Amino acid sequence: MTKFTIEKISIKNLLESINDNSFYKKNQLINSFSSFDLKTQNNLAFIDKAKLNKINVNEIKASCVIVPEKIKYSKNFILNKNPRLLFEKICKRMIKNYDKDFFVNSPKGKYEIGRNTFISNFSKIESGVKIGNNVVIYKNSHIKKNTIISSGAIIGNIGTGPYMANGVYRNCTHLGGVIIEKNSYIGSNTVITRGTLSNTIIGENSFISNLVNIGHNVRIGKSNLISSSVCIGGGTKTGKTVEIGMGATLNTNITIGNNCKIAMNTNVIKSLKKNEQVFGNPAQKIILTKSFF
Repeated sequence: MTKFTIEKISIKNLLESINDNSFYKKNQLINSFSSFDLKTQNNLAFIDKAKLNKINVNEIKASCVIVPEKIKYSKNFILNKNPRLLFEKICKRMIKNYDKDFFVNSPKGKYEIGRNTFISNFSKIESGVKIGNNVVIYKNSHIKKNTIISSGAIIGNIGTGPYMANGVYRNCTHLGGVIIEKNSYIGSNTVITRGTLSNTIIGENSFISNLVNIGHNVRIGKSNLISSSVCIGGGTKTGKTVEIGMGATLNTNITIGNNCKIAMNTNVIKSLKKNEQVFGNPAQKIILTKSFF
């Protein structure tokens, strides 16, 4: 979980700054934004209606949360029929460079960089990293030691989190980043999306092949092997030493246990326990051989 710090401001002044007259339980100071399950002293979060219907109030930890209806919550809340939209407006008002990035074509550092590659000023590249041609690395990305980023890869772009506002689809906040741990390999034309309110994380010593799409808030465990053309939905987590065959698809917000093997072209729609081996659409348990991977 990640907290995004801002200058202290009262809820009253915050809402007035965007001309919003939403009801709030009590006035208080706000100095950060986060997901609703992060407990700090003055953080603001939101929960939309679909999510609110699925969680227990005890799971809410934020100091103040924007919700679509009254809840029995001992801390503070703001009522608004579209919590996500209000949260977006507040973020745009309070976060500097909210929707801007600044790139350098040939930044200096103890790493290798190919032709026509652009790296954000708001990213960090450690020593020993090798970056190929035609790569784009967006803000809030952290590439750790001895990682290889192959040509055409895109790291830290904004993903899709559509929500409806006034009859028009809009895309959600992507305040998070991408962390690629040391000694990892990222294949050509692979896309790793930055997180919304937390980071997308690639575990150390992971090997990700070409044309892979990794959604926001995904957490890939240590020493994963992900073959080409795999698609991993947002919020999904994998354990250690997971192997995923080419063309496989993983649903959003599921968990894959340690040492699982997912065969080629498999459609995984629900979580897997450790050591499970699956194949098919939908995924079925099977004993895999190398010919399936």
